[in-house]
Amino acid sequence: MFENLSIGLDIATALSVIAAATAFIWNSVVSKKNELKERKKAVIKEQVFKVADRIIKESYAILKETTLIENEARRGKMQQDLSTWIDKILELPNSFKQLRPIDNVYCGDGRFKKIEPAFRKELQEFVNYFYTLVGPDRIEGEKWDFDTVMNTPNEITMKYITRLYQETEDYFEKN
Repeated sequence: MFENLSIGLDIATALSVIAAATAFIWNSVVSKKNELKERKKAVIKEQVFKVADRIIKESYAILKETTLIENEARRGKMQQDLSTWIDKILELPNSFKQLRPIDNVYCGDGRFKKIEPAFRKELQEFVNYFYTLVGPDRIEGEKWDFDTVMNTPNEITMKYITRLYQETEDYFEKN
């Protein structure tokens, strides 16, 4: 009778060791997947913040250029070369190109790639509108608010930075 009990205990001990080993291996696999997932999130966040910082710095450069234009206008110089200001505006979306490899490697759904063309299109539409206000074909005497118009690129930029953060959060929620 004790011999059967001993064999039963041996089998139970062996099964508990196998179960513990299986649980350990399973937990290790799950832990490794969670570590990879967290690392992936960290890399995406790092790149998103780099792009946002770069765009903010470039926006600041546009703001400085706007201030120069405004100062010249206050001094009475109504004919100014605005090409530097416009070029800086049209260069802003190039910052999103830095996210393409992240999008390809981690997301794979093109969520960051979609932001750049939309951003570029909206800025181009602004520049086209701006030319109707100051270009050679402008309507003489048409009044427009300098601060409102000149701040539009900054508003568009902030909209797309917000979109970038939202796309990042949406990705993290789904994955």
